[in-house]
Amino acid sequence: MNAAHNKLRGLLWQALGDGYDEIRNSPRPMPLSFSCVWPWDDPLTPNRTYHVTVASPDEAILHDLADSLRSYQEFNVGEMPLRIVDLHLDNPDVGPAETEGVLETVTGLLCSFSHDVADEYGLDTSPIEGQGPDAELYWRQSHGVGPLREAIRRSLQRRHEYVYPDLPGPMDVDEPLFTWLDPIKDKVTYPLPFTPTTGTTYTVILSKWRFGYRVRNSGGSRNTNHHRRHLNLALNTGVGRKTAHGFGFLSIDYESRTNPRADYGITTETESESIS
Repeated sequence: MNAAHNKLRGLLWQALGDGYDEIRNSPRPMPLSFSCVWPWDDPLTPNRTYHVTVASPDEAILHDLADSLRSYQEFNVGEMPLRIVDLHLDNPDVGPAETEGVLETVTGLLCSFSHDVADEYGLDTSPIEGQGPDAELYWRQSHGVGPLREAIRRSLQRRHEYVYPDLPGPMDVDEPLFTWLDPIKDKVTYPLPFTPTTGTTYTVILSKWRFGYRVRNSGGSRNTNHHRRHLNLALNTGVGRKTAHGFGFLSIDYESRTNPRADYGITTETESESIS
């Protein structure tokens, strides 16, 4: 089960086919994120329905993936034998200006700092000393939420520069991405064995969060409503590190979403693919 992240990633890219090899092998941020299999059971419970949600800011990827998966009779994630019983498209959106809501991490958020970034925030780097120049320090509760917020903004900025290279990103504005954040788990951080490739397993430190937001009104034009674009990009690419392996995937808590003067009959630019 430790390899589920990598196995699901491989299954999705296999379904997309050779036409996406250039994107898959590119060092640029991956325009695809996914929720892993939920609810999480180890082992799986017979005759229970499980879900996988796949998101991307590129609609073509989702449509091509859906077309391919419709021909799949089995959906086996490593040692987890599954089959597809339903597949549909959805249009998640944080809502128009002044909407207040909550985004939740469906999968654990992986936040880590290099030596340089840790030094910038004055974090103790002793846990990674002696592990080489590329060693990373995983976020812990003692580091405070400031470095966590900044790491999320920086990771989203890199993806924004890939998807919207000509528009201001989260690091180009002074206002915060989220109005508040609360941990979902009582024990804020937890370890998880992670197998990114066959034969390689190491432990990562994760955390799960609820992120509150209020969509700022940056103007009536779609191109000037920067905050809404940033939040929707987080929905479609995930936040934090290793989102291409299923970490940091976000969903909307629709029951918490309110807007004093608007309804939600809106057209969105992105879609997500839900698989059951």
